[in-house]
Amino acid sequence: MQLIDKRAGKLVSNMACNASTNKHEPFPTKKALLDDRAQLLKDTTSGLGWNCVQLLARDQFHLPAGAVPAIPAELVDPSAAYLSAHPVSGRSIRHVLVKFSPGGTDALSRRWADLLVSEHLATRALRRAELTSATTELLAIDARVTEARALAA
Repeated sequence: MQLIDKRAGKLVSNMACNASTNKHEPFPTKKALLDDRAQLLKDTTSGLGWNCVQLLARDQFHLPAGAVPAIPAELVDPSAAYLSAHPVSGRSIRHVLVKFSPGGTDALSRRWADLLVSEHLATRALRRAELTSATTELLAIDARVTEARALAA
C-alpha cells in the first residue's frame, strides 16, 4: 500500500498489507461474490482496505488507538454476515488469496491492474508448461481489477 502526497508528488509511506478472509470457512461462492453487481466482493475488498488503513496508522505512523476512524460496521466482516444469512453445508473448503488494484484510471491504478493481469498470465503459462502453479481468476469491476488465487488446502 502506498500513500502519496499528491500536492508534493512525494511518497509518504510504502508498506505491504496482507489482510485476508482466511478466517471464514466455508467461503462464499464466486456467484455469491458477483451477485447484486458484485456487492459482496466490493464490501469485502473495501473492508480489507480499511484493515490496511488501520495497520498503516498503527505501524507506520504510530497513531494511538482511536486516532483513525473505525471501520464502518457494514465492512467489518461482510463475509461473516453473508455466511450467517446463507448457511451452506457439505461444500469443499479452499483458501483464496485476493489481490485488487485501486479503483481509478490514473497511472498508478493502471500499473497495479497491469501487474495483476501479468501475474495471472504467468501462472497460466506455468500451468500450460505442466509446472505447479496456483489457479487464478481475474475480474474487472468498476475500473478495479481483482485477482483471485486458489491456495493449496
